[in-house]
Amino acid sequence: MSPWIWIVALVPPILYAVSNLIDKVIVHGDEEDNNSWAMIALGTIFDLVLVIPIGIYCWVTTGTLFPSADAFWPLFMNGSVFTLAAWLFYQAIKTEDVSKATAIFQTVPAFGFFLGLYGLNEILSWPIILAIILLMMGGYTLSITKGKINKKILVAMLLSSALYAVNDFVVAKYGREVIEASGNLASTKEALPAIFADLLGKMFFGMLPLIGQKERASFKLGFKTKFKLMAACSITYTVGDASFDIAKILAPLALVQALCCTQPLFVLIGATGLTLFCKSFPKEEVSKGSLWQKVFGISLMVVGGILLSI
Repeated sequence: MSPWIWIVALVPPILYAVSNLIDKVIVHGDEEDNNSWAMIALGTIFDLVLVIPIGIYCWVTTGTLFPSADAFWPLFMNGSVFTLAAWLFYQAIKTEDVSKATAIFQTVPAFGFFLGLYGLNEILSWPIILAIILLMMGGYTLSITKGKINKKILVAMLLSSALYAVNDFVVAKYGREVIEASGNLASTKEALPAIFADLLGKMFFGMLPLIGQKERASFKLGFKTKFKLMAACSITYTVGDASFDIAKILAPLALVQALCCTQPLFVLIGATGLTLFCKSFPKEEVSKGSLWQKVFGISLMVVGGILLSI
């Protein structure tokens, strides 16, 4: 496996962490301008800025925009899975520290493990399995508050994680089929139609909630009050998502997902720094006990990351 794939796979968690921090600011405030469905739709507008150039590049490079119908429709409909997962995440971070909510995303590799094992014929070694377990343990450690886990948030984030894993599985499965059908297994450009179809589905289902009157009203208000924040968040996330799609197609699914487990580390660093030095950022818990708990959780994740790289 080419080393540059791991470099590509490390870019998404950093970009996702930045977008998570912006997300926390976006959903902080009154319900009138932070409706989760409306915020997803608002973000989808900015995705168009990147999807169009990706489509043009796809057409110029491969001579087509879309994969075969057998691959296009699953990838396109996969956008509904992604949108629901995003809504659950937004709901969670409205009431929970973003560093804790994102930590629960470390269950994604567990779901990805079973999907990859039975759907993609992938084989994981014991060191890699141990790495995934340690990464998830670190994530759970970071999610505990006063010895307890918020059950409502936990259920929402677990379901969100499962849906994200399904989304990843669909991209990996049909993206690989597109590459195999092209006959050029060594070329990453053959995956572009699959990536474009995936992004197109996310855009469509991201805008679909605007059929609701409440969502449209919140969307209009949010467009006035949170335009710049959402632009920065959406562009950051879409760039990370595109690079993550490439890594998912070219590398074993569970491995790519596990490497993304470093995301809470970047979220924690950013959230702590912003809490201490930025008055406008929603405050995170930065007491001594909380920081020690987070250090322990991060240590588990670092050990898992080392095992993963062996």
